[in-house]
Amino acid sequence: DRFSAIGFDPNNFGIMVCSALPFVVLGIQHSTSKYKKMTLLGMFLVFTAVVISTASRASIVALMVTVFFYMWYGRQKVRLGKLLLLSGFFSVGGYFAFTRFIPANAVLRLTSGSHSGSLEDRLYPWTLALHSGLNRFFTGLGAGSFLSYTISETAVGIQAHSTFLSAFAETGVLGLGLWVAL
Repeated sequence: DRFSAIGFDPNNFGIMVCSALPFVVLGIQHSTSKYKKMTLLGMFLVFTAVVISTASRASIVALMVTVFFYMWYGRQKVRLGKLLLLSGFFSVGGYFAFTRFIPANAVLRLTSGSHSGSLEDRLYPWTLALHSGLNRFFTGLGAGSFLSYTISETAVGIQAHSTFLSAFAETGVLGLGLWVAL
């Protein structure tokens, strides 16, 4: 099955782990201690494995954007040829990791566009999240309360399946703005 922390939607969990990666990379770039650099590199690899194991397509895209951003705008300017070479290396390494270490059902979900979670399945939770955020525009429903809100509205608890809409519904425009600013 998909990996997630207890009480979290795997999509949101993967996005939150991705949001920590820039801080890890920044620590690697600016640390003077080899021990700290090795520890942070280990964290980067573990966080990457966690993101992949969530089998969240949005989290994988966020991971790729983060990696390519730091390859492109890293400490040293990377030439286009080196960027393409590194991209090929990460692609081959990613394929190896997928085929050797990631469960088959997670790979199937990542490689299929319509295996689960179709657009029709997500429109209703997105609508609920948008309406609840608009009804309490500045403060939202309260952190972690979207699930209980959906139980009261539909008798079934559902996740928003969108980190941004979930943040808007639960924390309002103020919390969403702070989260995006990170």
